[in-house]
Amino acid sequence: MAFRHAPIAMLVADSGGHILEANKAFGALADRTPSSLCGQRWPELLAEGDRATAWDLHRAAMAIAGGGGSRVLRLGTPGNAPPRMVVEVRTLPAAESPAAENGTGDGAADSADSGDAVPSARPGHTEGGGARRTPAGVAILFREPLPDEETLRILTELRTENAGAVLWSLDLRTGRLSELFGPSPLGRTLAGDARDLEDCLARVHRDDVARVRDALEASHQGRDYEQRFRMFDRSGDEHALHARARFVDGDRPRLIGIIDDVTEHVQLVRRLADRRRIEAAQGRQVTELAAKLVSATTIDEVTGLLTEEFVPIFGGTTAHVMLVVDGVLRASPASTRKTDAIAMIDGRDAADTDYPMGAVVQDRQPRFFESRAEALERFPAAAEIMHHTSAQSWATVPIFGDRRVALGVWQVAWNQPHHATPDERALMLTLAGLAGQALQRVSRQQAELELADAMQRRLLPPLIPGFDALDIAVRYLPARAGWRVCGDFYDVIQLPDNKVGLVVGDVQGHGVEAAAAMGQIRVAFRAYATNQGDPGTVLAETNRLLGETGEIVFATCGYLVLDLASGEMQAAWAGQPPAVVATSEAFELWEPETGPPVGVDADAKYPVSTRRLRPGESLLMCSDGLLESSEFTMDAGLRQVGTVVRDRHDEGVQAIATTLTELIPAGRGDDIAVLAIRRHGSGD
Repeated sequence: MAFRHAPIAMLVADSGGHILEANKAFGALADRTPSSLCGQRWPELLAEGDRATAWDLHRAAMAIAGGGGSRVLRLGTPGNAPPRMVVEVRTLPAAESPAAENGTGDGAADSADSGDAVPSARPGHTEGGGARRTPAGVAILFREPLPDEETLRILTELRTENAGAVLWSLDLRTGRLSELFGPSPLGRTLAGDARDLEDCLARVHRDDVARVRDALEASHQGRDYEQRFRMFDRSGDEHALHARARFVDGDRPRLIGIIDDVTEHVQLVRRLADRRRIEAAQGRQVTELAAKLVSATTIDEVTGLLTEEFVPIFGGTTAHVMLVVDGVLRASPASTRKTDAIAMIDGRDAADTDYPMGAVVQDRQPRFFESRAEALERFPAAAEIMHHTSAQSWATVPIFGDRRVALGVWQVAWNQPHHATPDERALMLTLAGLAGQALQRVSRQQAELELADAMQRRLLPPLIPGFDALDIAVRYLPARAGWRVCGDFYDVIQLPDNKVGLVVGDVQGHGVEAAAAMGQIRVAFRAYATNQGDPGTVLAETNRLLGETGEIVFATCGYLVLDLASGEMQAAWAGQPPAVVATSEAFELWEPETGPPVGVDADAKYPVSTRRLRPGESLLMCSDGLLESSEFTMDAGLRQVGTVVRDRHDEGVQAIATTLTELIPAGRGDDIAVLAIRRHGSGD
């Protein structure tokens, strides 16, 4: 009686949606007698556009006891504007169903007998397949929206339908989840019919579930809830979710809140982070390659960087550099294998503007073509060249020198259409500018090296005299430490009385001043050696001469006079490393008594040490650049050098000198002078 005469319009329906009972208030609302409504499906009483939503509410309520939800829907009344009503669906236990009291048959069975397809939940089964109790029916309440309630509900529905959100409530005593206003698209995707907290937690990413549980435990103490976590939907796809809720106290403590799907936001953040990492890596790569350009020492090294190492920065397939040489274009590096297309350009007049490279050289403006059609429209004469390449797009930029003189062009090609972004274009022009500076620097260095080499050749003896009783080998290696004109020297001086003077020295410092001092000392040695038979006197006179010039010049050197007939050696040493004397069986170090380096003390005296060089023995004199460096001791260098002289003894002094200049125990941090002799014996 309370149901029939209640002031709120109500229906009772079975699990299939068939109306079992309608009260008088609903009959008045629908302008129908309550008895005439029995047996109809209650969602069919709504406006056609709202029936699907009504079925969603019905299925959600039937999914589990205590389920339900509400929506603002339109009631279908013929001939009138459909009134908008708050439709709330609640589940009813079987014992409380009016149909059970009146003996009405099972609505689900009636539905099956009707032969109509009823979009209802599968009774008796959870989503995972386990058995559960299913409510016998539902109660549907219809009431007019309160002031502003309809507006709020519409905004809420739009929020949940179009923004990937769920408005949810969790009963903290039972662990039952429900959606405040009925099923939402995101709720159906994530949970389907599941309304149990544990069923939903089973889909949370295993790395996040402990954190989610800990936060829920804190909510039992009256705290609000907020977590970001990952969850798999019913299809197995991963979602990133942001859940927020307020704690509501009372007889039924609850969390009421919203879950937002932030997957796209997380993916965007990841993409941005990946992009930043890629850009940072590219920035480091560009910096490293730019440093290589700055330190490059040859033209081929500069152009090799452009054609090989810079290309991956832009995702290009190939790259080529054409330099302007005597008015024509030449491919560089010269050792690179030329494709048919490049071979057709190599040697072409650099002023030929019918082709992209010539046009770039002449007007010094870059050219970017995203397709073959675009390139051919501007340069139809290039059609024949394009037949010999698979490239589809090109970027051709000038390589500038001083006063914006075009030294050549750098062309990057792609095997697919490619749009060069403004950042890519700016970077290409920057790198081409650095390459132009590097090319000019290398060219100037090359000219300086050629001048230095010519100067060094003039300072060293142009021709070593020959002796029947003596084999002689000399070598000179400039340092690789940024200078070429250095102070190391050697000399072989033909003396009277069948004697020969042997000199090896090392002037302190490097560069033109050291080389000039070296030239002075070598000339002084020759002048004094011709008039003085005593090597100590020659060193003393040379030392005095350096003091009289007033220049601060120091040099270590060793001067040895060899009697070719007797093999007697007289040596005066000024801080020079020991000499190596060897046969094919052994080697030993000869350390003549030494005085200070020449140029230190103008009054210094240089004692003379004597030793005999036997027939068949070899002797090596060298500067300290061969023997020691900051990482390599002289003792270790002398052991290696002595071993080489011994092992190569039978092959001759030329083999000894060549092996030493290939081995270079101490590296090339300093210049090196080597003088090796072997005295002939019987049978030699």
